[in-house]
Amino acid sequence: PYALDVFFFHVERSGEAERGPTIRALYPGIVVAWEADWSGGQGISTWKGGGLSPAAGNGVVIFDPATRRYCSYFHLSSLALRTGDYVAAGTTIGRGGNSGMNARKKGHGEHVHLEIFDANPYRHTRSTIF
Repeated sequence: PYALDVFFFHVERSGEAERGPTIRALYPGIVVAWEADWSGGQGISTWKGGGLSPAAGNGVVIFDPATRRYCSYFHLSSLALRTGDYVAAGTTIGRGGNSGMNARKKGHGEHVHLEIFDANPYRHTRSTIF
């Protein structure tokens, strides 16, 4: 997998919560998972519930059947999509934020965490059958 943290120049703060810029889809595809109800703070002991996971926080996973890739966007403050929605490249996904226990730690916010997974793990490997 490929993962990247894209940092923001500016965020709005309300207590511990951050609201960053608009996040747009890199690839077209179909929303296969999303959660926008993360509640918690720094560390697993402060997680109250929701999100794609305690660490990822609010996020969305989009599958592009043409490239057979999954793109995951984590730590969002709000989402504009729901499961089953078709997404064109450049479509607004939501707003950046610092949901998720890792991004909520002091000095760890102000970014969106992006992961790209190939749905066919054998595409780039060579094998010989004897």
